[in-house]
Amino acid sequence: MNNKDLCGFLTAGEMAIGIYSGDLKLERKAAKEICGRKAREFWQWWISVAPLHCAEIREGRTDYKVCLRLGKLAAAKLEDLIKPA
Repeated sequence: MNNKDLCGFLTAGEMAIGIYSGDLKLERKAAKEICGRKAREFWQWWISVAPLHCAEIREGRTDYKVCLRLGKLAAAKLEDLIKPA
């Protein structure tokens, strides 16, 4: 989000999981449980591969190559988390 705060790929991933879970054809409680589990899994994955904040991820770099790589990794993880069974 270009404010050197919480990474936009992280926040967008959490939102994508919420949207995915909201579209499930399940009872609300079951969908919320799935959402919580997948959101926790995405968060745990994230903190195992990158810092939470853009300033720490970029560490003074002037280009966005690290962001591009991280975005691709996050997209692949999300695809794995929300792909149809």
